[in-house]
Amino acid sequence: MLINVSGNNDVVGNYVVDVNTDTINIDMSNYPAGVYSVALVTDGQVTDVKGLAKN
Repeated sequence: MLINVSGNNDVVGNYVVDVNTDTINIDMSNYPAGVYSVALVTDGQVTDVKGLAKN
């Protein structure tokens, strides 16, 4: 889940991750600059969160 924390904590995207891969590329070119959280959701529960800044 990609969450814009610069705004109203809006979820701006949900992405399905293949458990057999180590990386995922997300095209953020259409998202405004700001601070985002990337949340890993497993079986409906947030299991990890990382911060991301887009300039």
